[in-house]
Amino acid sequence: MQLFDVRSHRVVILNTAIASRIATGLLIYTSTYFSLFDASPLVIVAALESSLMRWASSHLRWDAFHFTHIAQRGYVFEYEFAFFPGVPIIMRSMAEFGAVLGLARWSLVPNLSQLIIGGALAAMALDSSMDLYSLTLFHTKSAHFALLATLMSLIPSSPAVLMHGAYSEPFFAFFSFKGMLFCTKQNWLAAALCFAIATTFRANGLLLCGYLAWGIVVSPWLRENKIALKSFLFFVVMALISVVPFFLHQYYAYLSFCHNSSSRPEWCDRTVPFIYSYVQARYWDVGFLRYWEISQLPNFILGAPPLTLLIYTSSTHIFEAGLEIVHRKEKIQKLPSRLNFLSSHTLDILPYAIHALVLTLILLFASHTQIVLRLASSLPFTHWAAAALFIEKPRIGRIWVAWSVIWGTMSCILWGVFLPPA
Repeated sequence: MQLFDVRSHRVVILNTAIASRIATGLLIYTSTYFSLFDASPLVIVAALESSLMRWASSHLRWDAFHFTHIAQRGYVFEYEFAFFPGVPIIMRSMAEFGAVLGLARWSLVPNLSQLIIGGALAAMALDSSMDLYSLTLFHTKSAHFALLATLMSLIPSSPAVLMHGAYSEPFFAFFSFKGMLFCTKQNWLAAALCFAIATTFRANGLLLCGYLAWGIVVSPWLRENKIALKSFLFFVVMALISVVPFFLHQYYAYLSFCHNSSSRPEWCDRTVPFIYSYVQARYWDVGFLRYWEISQLPNFILGAPPLTLLIYTSSTHIFEAGLEIVHRKEKIQKLPSRLNFLSSHTLDILPYAIHALVLTLILLFASHTQIVLRLASSLPFTHWAAAALFIEKPRIGRIWVAWSVIWGTMSCILWGVFLPPA
């Protein structure tokens, strides 16, 4: 690995990241000239000059309506607690920052255009590709593999959400990768804080404390065959820091809805009175196998490519890692044969494989399965698996790239004309 390679790779990644954002934005903007399935975004931001209005309206899709309302009015309705406060906070902060700079008129309640533009600009400015490159380089020690995996991440299965819209995914991926990178440096407090920030954007940020568990408790146990009480207690503290935003969100909902004894919702009297699981089940029909209906078959087909890649590669890697752990514990000199590039770094990337498998199974069996198209990009293992596939099985790898480009293009057009999936 040469320093020159790393520097040149970073230039390539930066240029590609900028180009992919420009291409995504132009494709979506052009698509808005087609007839919109729902023209409400154009009506809502109609006060703006025409070209700016059209650009701003292209960000106002699906979840963005909920985010902007929360940013304007706070959490008013019960169902809004399915959306975490990270994006509304960013929107509000950007709108007020714009007012301080004199770019917009200050108002106690910022208008929707200010919020959507501020949120979109913040999302587009974030780029997690450099952190993914550093993370891959640390674990694989291969600059060329790190470059390939990172370039794979820049043709995501949901470019509109990750590179254009004011959505939670780009923020979540950014802080998740930052936290993972801090874990490699054993800077556990910084990692826990990054995971905590990520959890203000998505509930699946709770899974990120697994990286803290691996680095502080599991990895030392694999080396020394014992767990120090001090290390375990330290992990508990770091894990609590990382999950605090989730519990604060639930507590705020409890204070908002459960103090009036005459109109308490049913979830207030549950053993664990969490609003999140309640509203997901009631308003979005989320639950174990509740999405498994014939009518949802198209969504399962849409999500099949990343689901297949993640389930196969992560489960295979976990199996190989299990064999390696057994061989090490029993002091068997000859380790099992390596099946692929990732196998040569089995234990290093095992926590990433476990994270990928757990999240994928949740999405498959207990969620709206097609959102794997959005969430897969926040998993480093997705990009490592795709890169390894491209190296070891070039034909299938090229099919993956072709699917990513074709579906990514189609999804941008569908986003532009306000058609699902989101």
